[in-house]
Amino acid sequence: MTRLALLVSICVPLCAHCGENPAAEGARECVPLDPVAYIETHLAAGERAVVVPRGDYRLALPEGRTAYFRLIGLADVTIDFSGSRLWGETKTRMFDIAHCTNLVVRNVTIDYPFDLPFTQAEIVEVDAEKNWRVKVVPGYPCPDEAQLAARIWPVQAYSADGERIVNPMRFRDGIRIERLGPDEYRISGGIDRRGEVGDIAVWSVAETGRKTVIAAIGSRGCSGCLFENLTVHSTPFGCGFVEFDADGNIYRNCRLDRCPPEDDPVPRAMKRLRSGNHDAFNSRGAFRGPTLDGCRLAWHCDDCVNISGFYVLVLGREGRALRVSPLASGLPIDPGDTCQIQTPDGGCPPDATVVSCAPDGEPTAEEKAFVATLPFWPGARDSWFRKAFRVELGEEAALPPGSVIISNRRQGNGFVVRNCDFGPNRARALQIKASDGLIENNRMRGLEMAAIDVTSEPVPFMEGGCSRNVAIIGNDIEGCGGGIVVSGVTPGGAPLAAGAHRDIRIAGNRVVSPAPALKVVGCTGLVVEDNDFRTTDNGKAVEFVNSPTSLLR
Repeated sequence: MTRLALLVSICVPLCAHCGENPAAEGARECVPLDPVAYIETHLAAGERAVVVPRGDYRLALPEGRTAYFRLIGLADVTIDFSGSRLWGETKTRMFDIAHCTNLVVRNVTIDYPFDLPFTQAEIVEVDAEKNWRVKVVPGYPCPDEAQLAARIWPVQAYSADGERIVNPMRFRDGIRIERLGPDEYRISGGIDRRGEVGDIAVWSVAETGRKTVIAAIGSRGCSGCLFENLTVHSTPFGCGFVEFDADGNIYRNCRLDRCPPEDDPVPRAMKRLRSGNHDAFNSRGAFRGPTLDGCRLAWHCDDCVNISGFYVLVLGREGRALRVSPLASGLPIDPGDTCQIQTPDGGCPPDATVVSCAPDGEPTAEEKAFVATLPFWPGARDSWFRKAFRVELGEEAALPPGSVIISNRRQGNGFVVRNCDFGPNRARALQIKASDGLIENNRMRGLEMAAIDVTSEPVPFMEGGCSRNVAIIGNDIEGCGGGIVVSGVTPGGAPLAAGAHRDIRIAGNRVVSPAPALKVVGCTGLVVEDNDFRTTDNGKAVEFVNSPTSLLR
């Protein structure tokens, strides 16, 4: 097999069918084409528009690589896959894209069908402690001990017909999967142990044979790029789509959804119940937020869309100088930035301007001991907060240790999410921590948590910030665990003070959910008008905390 080769064994019937009428609508070319080499050759020749012949490509990954396609430093280039399907043999990133400007990638489906990143197993026995004995459904992988030790999150249970999530996440509390036989396993532990005989357990299957990169499509430092008609049917543990340090990228008609049985090249005794193993779409630290237009994100295992920057933890203060520590090795703040501030008690002092930044060694043993007392995600503090920096502000602010700051320039401000279809999935449709945004005309069904969550989250994930000038207009929400929430989780667990969020407009939405259909905490300049809020449990439809409204009707 060449480095990247057209599927031969399973695809032969498809190719034979195409050969009967190659001009037929929907036919795929059956030529021995290496799409990576094809693209590289055409780009090297100076072409700006590369059209890959439509086909089903089974991709083998060369040694030493962690992604199939690497698109680096391209400007004003269009790559059109003509509706091709890319089937990765190794569970790792399909597209690794960096420092591209005005790049267009369109018309392709991505999947890892031959060694799926998850498996499905019928629950055949449930004991008194709600531990499950399960038997893998024919056609799905039977993970070995190394794969079980590497990664199983999230473990879920679906109804036998696959149309209902019985248990969105069995985790923590000693969760463990043991192999009992070639295709039988025992699942024990976990906080939530719901699941009955006949339900289908689903869990992630790791790639352990080589170094890989999670997320199917990942980009860093890209500006003004367009990703159009990209479909993902499974993900190598991580997200379907993820971008870091972006500047105004557009995702149009992109999808993360289950693979229909008729499109699956591998015969299975049951349709796939999962799509991605994590969030569908993440935007982290964007200078200008993404636009998602006409996308569908469903049946994955975490939030549909998460747009955020990253807080920096305050370790100490001396006058206008802060000693801080970020999650990673770099400081996501530059001189001249204005920064939001949040204190442990939920207070949000006025924004401060950064005068200077400089490395300041590593956290001391005393500072590490203090960090260990804060409620971060279990295990996260072991890899976070390795470096310290000195940040001087233009004005003095009373910030005790445990406060957080975040640059207004690196939160994904200017985002747009419109005309999208979200859910079902185990978490939220939108988790937004950015400003100057629009959430409009989206449909949300079957989310296990609140459909729209505009929130700051310094703990447990150090994600922020608070939102300003956001419009939530004309969305249709029903059958979810909650409706619209504007709130936040403060370092000390207190409610956000008024003024944390500002100038949020919520208008023309239809929400049918458990009470409250709308909850707002810590917002000034709030406008709520012309909505249809209904509750399914006869509770209060609207709840405000520290949030005076300028208009409510």
